This record gives sequence, C-alpha cells and structure tokens, in this order.
Amino acid sequence: MSSESAGRNVIIVIGDGMGDSEITIARNYLKGAGGFLEGLDALPLTGQMTTYSVTKNGLPDYTPDSAATGTAWATGSKSYDGAISVDRTGQPLKSLLKVAKETGRATGNVSTSEVQDATPAVQIASVTSRRCYGPSTTTAQCSGNALENGGAGSISEQLIETRPDVTLAGGSATFAEEATAGDWAGKTLEAQAKERGFQYLTDKADLDSITAASQDSPVLGLFSTGNMPVRFNPYIAQPGKATTQECTVNPDFAEVPTLKEMTDKSIELLSESKAGKKNGFFLQVESASIDKKDHAADVCGQIGETEQMDEAVKSALDFAKADGNTLVVVTADHAHTSQIIDTEGPGLNSRVTTHDGSEMVVGYNTSAAGGSQQHTGTQIRVAAYGPGAANVVGLIDQTDLFYVASDAMTNWDGTKPSATATPSASVEPTATPTAPSTVNVYTTPGTHDVNGRRWQTTCESYSKTTRCLTNIWSTVVVRDGAAYKQVTGWHFNNLTYLPEMTRAQWGTNPIANTGEFTSEGRQWRTECDTASSGSNACRSFIKTDVVAAERNAAGAWTYSTSKQWVFNNQVLFKLA
Repeated sequence: MSSESAGRNVIIVIGDGMGDSEITIARNYLKGAGGFLEGLDALPLTGQMTTYSVTKNGLPDYTPDSAATGTAWATGSKSYDGAISVDRTGQPLKSLLKVAKETGRATGNVSTSEVQDATPAVQIASVTSRRCYGPSTTTAQCSGNALENGGAGSISEQLIETRPDVTLAGGSATFAEEATAGDWAGKTLEAQAKERGFQYLTDKADLDSITAASQDSPVLGLFSTGNMPVRFNPYIAQPGKATTQECTVNPDFAEVPTLKEMTDKSIELLSESKAGKKNGFFLQVESASIDKKDHAADVCGQIGETEQMDEAVKSALDFAKADGNTLVVVTADHAHTSQIIDTEGPGLNSRVTTHDGSEMVVGYNTSAAGGSQQHTGTQIRVAAYGPGAANVVGLIDQTDLFYVASDAMTNWDGTKPSATATPSASVEPTATPTAPSTVNVYTTPGTHDVNGRRWQTTCESYSKTTRCLTNIWSTVVVRDGAAYKQVTGWHFNNLTYLPEMTRAQWGTNPIANTGEFTSEGRQWRTECDTASSGSNACRSFIKTDVVAAERNAAGAWTYSTSKQWVFNNQVLFKLA
C-alpha cells in the first residue's frame, strides 16, 4: 500500500442492518426521492461488500448475524454466528481497536446499543458467545472465558481491561454485576471501572462537562440501562391494508445524547488527546437500532436510526475534510428485511407519507406478525473518503475492511499537508487551476502546489483501469440545518479514469458517452471530445445544490442555494 493510502486517523461508521433498501426508505421519507442525505450520500467512493459468515465446520452461512460480521471487519477473519472476535475454533483474535492501541493511537467505541452488544463488543473483547455480557452469563455460557476458569472474563470485564480512551453507549445494567474472580472479586464492575481511573458517566448532561480523555483517565459513558432510546415512536407493520402515518418523535429520545453528539464528542476528545495529537486515533461508531427496528417491522423506528447514522457520518466527513489525513469508511454489517413495494403484500405492511407528500408502502415478509424479521444475505454498500478510500471500490469482502483500516494505520509515516504551505482559503469563486505541463494534478499521485492552490491525488486500480481521486484544499460553504457555515479543509474535486481502456472497451457506460442519465435518483450529463473535455476524453457533470456566497454592503456574508451542473469525473481513453 502506498503512502497515499495511509491515514493518521481511521473512523468506521456502521449502520446495523442498513442495506440499500433501508437507506432508500430513509431518504425517501426524510428528503424525498430526489433528495440527498448529507452524510451517506456524500461519500465519493462506493463499492459492494459480501457478508457471509462460516459455520464451526467452515461451511458458508449465507445469512450472518452481527457478531460474525463484526468479527470479520474487526479481525479480518470469518467466524460463526455469535462469535465475538474469536475464530471458528474459539481462539481469540486481535481487533482493529487493539491494533490501533499498539500503534500508539487514541481509541474510541460508540454505539446506540448496549456496549456489550455484538458490534461494539468485537473491538474490545474475545468471547465464544455474544450473550456473555457480564460475569454471570459468562460463567453459564462461556465458561472457558470466565475469570474463575483462567479466561479473560466477560465482555464488560474485557472492556475495562482493553481500556479504550472513549466509550459511549448504553448497557449500564451489566455494570451492576459483581466480579466473581480476580483482583476485583466481590466488587461491581461500575466500582471497578471507577477505581481503575475511568470517568464513569450515566447522565447526558455530564457528557458536556468532559474535557479530556486518556489512558490515565478514559471516559466510559453508559446513558441507559440497556439499548438507548430511538428517535421516532414505533409504527409496527401489520397484515393487510396499512394506515398511512407520519413518524413522531419519541419523548424518551431527549433523555440521552444523540449519535451525532456522541460522535462529535468522541472526535473532539480523541483528536485533542496527547496520543491523538501525536499518533492519531481510531474510532468505531454504530447506529445499532436500524437493525433492531427492522426486526420489529417498525418502519419509523428504523428511519429515525438511519437519520442518526446519516448525521454521524456527516460529522465524521466534516472532520476528515478539515483534517486531510483521516480515512472514513461507512458500511453495514448485513442486510435486512424491509422493502419498498408497490402496494400491500401478503406479509406485514406499513404506509408513510414521505417528504415529497407521496405515500410509500414498506413491506416486511420474513416473519409473521409478532415475530422477529430476519437478516438477509445480499451484498451491501460500502463507501469511503480519505486516504485509502479507493480500496473499497468494486466488490470486496467484509474481512477486507480489517486490512484497509489496519494498513492505513500501520503504513502512516507521519506526513501531512504543511500548514505553512497551505494557501489562504477563500469562499469567493475561483476558476479551476490548469496544471503546468510538468505535473497533471488529476493523474499524478501525491500532494501538489499548482497555481497557488494545494491539490492531493490518490490513484487505485479500478476494474480494468486506474481511477484517481483528487481533492483540493479550500473553503466551502455547507448547510447545517437552516444555517450556513464555512468549512476549510480537503474537499472533493474530481475523479479521473486513466487512459488504460479504449473507447470500445468502455462500451455503453454512460460516463464514457455523450448524453444525460439518472443514477440513484440523481441527474448526470456527459460530454465527450469537447473543448472542455479535450479529444479522446469525456467529462461528466452532476446536477446538485451549489451554495453561493457574497458579501453585502456591511461586509457580512449572505448565501443562496441553486441547482447547478458540477464537474464530477473524467474518462481518458486509450488510443486504439
């Protein structure tokens, strides 16, 4: 892996049970069919990922659970359903979070579930069953892992031992259990954590007061006894004709921090810590209850938690763009049941009024009413931003994520854009610089100073050619709710496909042929062999919201938004 694929910081954001169907349902309801999710839809590089697990005999299990899938990306190894970072023989495996600690990085683990649940657990513990939350269940169900039998202990006990700098989730009930063996026998896990230096929080208000996290004083925030409350009240699908509804806010949701708030706080604490400043950080974030509400056939519940996921992704992207040395990977652990259907089907049905004012029918048909809807085995979306992001393009397996993230951390050599060399950013429109003949910023990997601007390009293999991602150091204006704000950092400029395939090899691909097309609900336009594209080349533009900034007579900035065609990618043809 080249230095361009190495990242100082790595943030992995997981939407549990968030297949393409769950994303589309949320987009339609929250933004409209042609709308744009500011986190999930803003990632520049996208691929597909297989998720199958294996049985203890080594055969494929096509519909995995969250323990096996989490183990796959956390350790790079396939395992059986229920396994928490152990192989199919029960032997412990090293997680990404532990790899990060070995490189001197600060580490964090955030979830809206119980901290002992599968996805957060795979980073902090190795046990033979995902049910082994505390000492009592570990003695009964994971006896080989129990402290009294010489094991490493329950998931909660291993969390304390692993000692991430920041842990924010639910699951405080288990910390009322007492250790059954070891130096802390007879004491509750909460008392043990406090005596071992953890800043132990259970109240939302306490999170704002935390100003630092370190190995000497790590943060352990558990804001509910079990899973954290979700954003929207339930709307449970039923057999037959569905009643049209709109989603309403769950009043209990205000009692806990949002996933965005926990993500923002974690990034703040990790990036400002001594270890974070010196060596960077690793952070895993999970929106857990997309899955839980899909199991319950609760369309509003899953929409609200997908919105939480989107907000967390946007926070991660905003930081990464400003930082310039952060890899953000966004994906799910497995696919799930919910489907957008034309009209009510033979299973369970719900009907909601979307942002467009139209009705959307969502069906659940893998379990009867009152049962638990099932995971499905289809491949899922994986997307990324930052150094090494192109490694997720194409079709990868879940285990590949371990190597994408671990290689980014272990190959980072401390280089980053020099603050003194970074040009002063301006929100005023500037023409795209033309590189001199000595360097083409779009096709040459590395960081380049051209025409008074700083450019950063990474190139990776893509299908039968090479694709280069170019970012530019600049200030852009983005909408934050009803307000506008200026964000300075590395921002996407374009993708360039190098001249390694002929025009004939590109065939009917719409980015290699003049015309307009629609992809994932968005409008595109391609022009070929024009003055702007040059001969033997095509440029594609996307119709998107553009924010214009102007100073008024008083010197204050004013902003306006309009739909415009924006340059997105170019294809350079190999001469036949």
